[in-house]
Amino acid sequence: MPKRRQPSKRKLGNQWWTKKALEIQQLADSGDTRGFFDATRAVYGPSYRRLTPIRSKDGLLLLKDKDAIANRWKEHFKDLLNRDTIEMEALDQLPQQPIIESMGKPPSLGEVLDAIKNMKNNKAAGPDGIPAEVLKKGGPDLLKHIHALLPKIWEEEEISAQLRDALIVSIFKKGDRADCGNYSGISLLSTIRKALARVLANRLTPLSESILPECYQKSSLSFNFYQILQCL
Repeated sequence: MPKRRQPSKRKLGNQWWTKKALEIQQLADSGDTRGFFDATRAVYGPSYRRLTPIRSKDGLLLLKDKDAIANRWKEHFKDLLNRDTIEMEALDQLPQQPIIESMGKPPSLGEVLDAIKNMKNNKAAGPDGIPAEVLKKGGPDLLKHIHALLPKIWEEEEISAQLRDALIVSIFKKGDRADCGNYSGISLLSTIRKALARVLANRLTPLSESILPECYQKSSLSFNFYQILQCL
């Protein structure tokens, strides 16, 4: 009786790569972004980030020390995020709108619930380490606690430091990696802070649609939401 030949390691490897490639392609075709990147990381393994040297503000020095790099990023985002971009003359030209008393009422339980439901899943958590999925799956008890907190913030007109803080992640775009200007900063915010901003955006969007020109109405929701996040 002839002996069965065992598949070679190369053949087994080729079969594994073919199967994995089909799996990744199916995830990409179905729009499963999270599954796609999870499968890709499984193939290539974990990535190791090395510290990228950054140039000083005047461009004369190449900073390689960890603390010096951190201080340069702090300086960069402090300058970037504290620019005065509001033109008071343009604001003076806007017509005065009638006061809408309902806008000043504290968030209702229904508004908080809608805000939480509309949060996107699979997003990186902020300094609190709480993803949106926790709020969505927390049930009625957690919803009541969140609803008790937001009206308190509303009435006191003050947000605690824990909710104000954000983690800023720099994403390289193109060009010289040592130039801070070639990176985009993404702020990872507290989930509770995002819920409050979403409540405000849901209130302001219908109002903005009646005020802004038609060409801006399609982007009014995203404009309000992200502008509010920066103001909170």
